[in-house]
Amino acid sequence: MTTTGTFFFGESQSDQLIVDAFERIGILPDEITAQQIQSAQRSANLLLSEWISRGLNFWTIKKEMLGLTPNQSTYYLPIATSDVLTAAIRTNVRNLGGTPFSSAGGVAEFAFDADPATACAQTAPNGHISYNYGFGVQMQIGLVGIQSNSPTIYNLVFEYSPDNINWYESYTPSPQEYRIGEKVWFAIPVPVSAQAYRVRETGGAILNVQELYFNSAMQDTQITRISFSEYDSLPQKNQRGRPTSFYVDRQVNPSITLWPTPIEPYNNLYYRRVAMIQDIGSLQNMADIPQRFFEPLCAGLALKLAIKYASRDPSSWTARLGFLEVAYEKSFDLAAREDSEKTPLRIYGQYFDGWSQE
Repeated sequence: MTTTGTFFFGESQSDQLIVDAFERIGILPDEITAQQIQSAQRSANLLLSEWISRGLNFWTIKKEMLGLTPNQSTYYLPIATSDVLTAAIRTNVRNLGGTPFSSAGGVAEFAFDADPATACAQTAPNGHISYNYGFGVQMQIGLVGIQSNSPTIYNLVFEYSPDNINWYESYTPSPQEYRIGEKVWFAIPVPVSAQAYRVRETGGAILNVQELYFNSAMQDTQITRISFSEYDSLPQKNQRGRPTSFYVDRQVNPSITLWPTPIEPYNNLYYRRVAMIQDIGSLQNMADIPQRFFEPLCAGLALKLAIKYASRDPSSWTARLGFLEVAYEKSFDLAAREDSEKTPLRIYGQYFDGWSQE
């Protein structure tokens, strides 16, 4: 039997969800005005912002790496961060002992000399910097760090080679800006053992790198979240060492503060953050939600639109509002139950051999 090979709303555009919400309150597609569309977009964005306050949405959890600077305790988080769930100090080992190489005029050794005053400054775009551990040596790299020597947006790809001849992609991070002297770290999703590794630019920029790190032997040490009052009561806020606690300041520009203030070799923070749900934006944009939440979005938007129209004629909308509210809450609860970790339930108890009598 032939099937379509597609999924309903598999890549749902916002206009489809908005039209469906209007139909649920009795307004047909050819009756919808441009003003009503704008009103629906505002309501949809408000609805999505409410969901952050209704509990944890697993699709909004993002894993992040933050390069730590010795003697600096506070760091800004991505703007669209609602909260931080967990954090850990990630220690690792820089793997040297091999032969560096740079394309297009750069001095490769400067990228591995632990001296930020020197840099591997190439002279042509789309170059690469590699490190060969030698024939017969298999090194497993799980963490790549880049310390730029110029404020540049790089489009990088990380690659590995079993023989320093044939290269294969291991990870491609999103394009981003690299600031002078700031270490940016990336965890390789599936580390492999290889003879050589390299970082290659693909977007036309010229590599200018102070330090390049190919690290392994990662170990995470969880640190504890504390409240503002607990942090405020610490008698020695400038104490230095391995961080054991963190405090999240949930402002418009959120930040995380570590205590004690980190020193070497505690140069990495691995954390899981809750990202805000993106706005609807253009009607041709895809909704920033998984498919199981399409129905709650339609049902919730229909309810919000009905509330607006009910203000004109409350008597005729009272029963419909109640129905729409029940439908929305039911669909949201169903999606929220599915949006959970699927772990087995383990029940531990004490085993008694025989019967007990009182």
